[in-house]
Amino acid sequence: MPLLNNSHQRIFLKIFLLLSMLFQPCSCSYVSYKKEAELLTSSKLLFFTPSADAVTDGSDDVCLQTDLSLQIDMERSYSVSLVTIINHIGEYRRGLIGSQVEISNNLCGPVINESMVNESAIVDVICNPPVTGQHVRIRFGGFLQFVHICEIRVYSDEIEKSECTSDPYARDYNGIVDVTSSGIICQKWTAVWPHISWYRFGDYNLCRNSDWDTAWCYTIDPAVRYRMCDVPETGSTCPRDKYEDNLQPLNTCNGVSHWLMHDDSKFASGVYGASEQPIKINVPSNIIACIPNDRRFHTCSNSFTLAFYMFPYRHSNGPIVTFGNTANTRFTIVQVVPNSAYNLYNSDIIVTYGNSDVLRTNVLLPETWTFLAITFDGQHKLLTVWRDGEIARIANTAFTSIDMDFDDVQFGLFDNSFDGVVAHIRWFQMYDRVLNEAEVKAAKNKQIEKCDGLFQEVAPQTENVKDRLIHISSSPTVTMCAIRCRHNLSCFVFHHNRSTWTCSHYQSAIVDPSITGKVYQWKQRI
Repeated sequence: MPLLNNSHQRIFLKIFLLLSMLFQPCSCSYVSYKKEAELLTSSKLLFFTPSADAVTDGSDDVCLQTDLSLQIDMERSYSVSLVTIINHIGEYRRGLIGSQVEISNNLCGPVINESMVNESAIVDVICNPPVTGQHVRIRFGGFLQFVHICEIRVYSDEIEKSECTSDPYARDYNGIVDVTSSGIICQKWTAVWPHISWYRFGDYNLCRNSDWDTAWCYTIDPAVRYRMCDVPETGSTCPRDKYEDNLQPLNTCNGVSHWLMHDDSKFASGVYGASEQPIKINVPSNIIACIPNDRRFHTCSNSFTLAFYMFPYRHSNGPIVTFGNTANTRFTIVQVVPNSAYNLYNSDIIVTYGNSDVLRTNVLLPETWTFLAITFDGQHKLLTVWRDGEIARIANTAFTSIDMDFDDVQFGLFDNSFDGVVAHIRWFQMYDRVLNEAEVKAAKNKQIEKCDGLFQEVAPQTENVKDRLIHISSSPTVTMCAIRCRHNLSCFVFHHNRSTWTCSHYQSAIVDPSITGKVYQWKQRI
């Protein structure tokens, strides 16, 4: 049992603590992560009762097959607003029909029905209003009916409360940090190898504290018995309120954004005052988009946040976002091929770097806007996927940095292994740091510094039209028309007809008098 009785040990720990406070991990309201789960009775259909740990291990990879109801102990009471169940796409997927979610014996949301399990693996049960309690219980509806559950994610509407601590020694810390400040994964408190534990905080490997100077854990390294953890400092580093300021992504407001200015509802138009449509990606029809790097992302190699809204169509699959000039340095977010055997939309994405998969998780629904965010913390080798402002998956990485020496961020990419992404994308954001939960929610709510676009609306003139018109093409959006004008060095003015998809480029503000709608002119030609 480690003790801190002599002055040398305490001096060492205080120095260690000061160093660890240089970095503060992102916070979240994901309150079921690695918490204890148990089946409520003995199985009627199996000869043994399986472990329920798979539903709270933070991974969709290992699933629990059972005919029993189950319960998650969150260790203390929370105000629960959402319970997301990841249902295995297989022969037992319909076993969830008729199931109910309870928070300490109080019903949360509707009874799970057929439509909720027929779309994808994601089953969202919304507690409206939020329900307060310590135990989340899933009562399955069918008698002697198997279910196959891969993960249960319980979310609280108490922003960052799980990561906050009011005690200077973090003795009330109840968060999800499971790695030491030196990057070693924590050992379960109930484990007896590689180190015998004298503490019993719970059946998980999360950092905790009762009588030390800060949160800590035993490690899985046989040569390192225990180490301190990086947890938020009391108060100032762990805000409990909403983020009120405007965020400033690297791809906006920096003078070299080109057509990537935010305005209203989309991410890439560069058109001041235009808000009709986001960018559409249709790889099978050769419609893709890219964002030039221009060295603005070079500061993101050790930590970054990448975020955007996505509206995928039912048959969409393939690389969504890609950057990196070589196979060994390529970072990719891939939408997995749908499961044709059960005619279900596959909600999985895989995040890869180089030639290796980093994580896989269920985050997308068909023909529904989803806000995706990826945070990378190189110091602690952590990569996190967020869905609609909440953590969906946390994974340890084998690398501490990502090569940011690339030409473009590409949306949509041709890959013979996939049919191709067909989706709308908007509000792309890139930050050179790890956003915390309040900031991710602010990004989701579009609290972003607005910038003037490269084009501004002008009043058209109506003489010598034929001499000024230089190009006509078909373009589904005003954004795409703006992009084409920017790449045409002779284009200084453009007009887009939403009804006919006609994109007209002009050398000046002298345009066809018969057209209707807005006309946009370069503020300055870059």
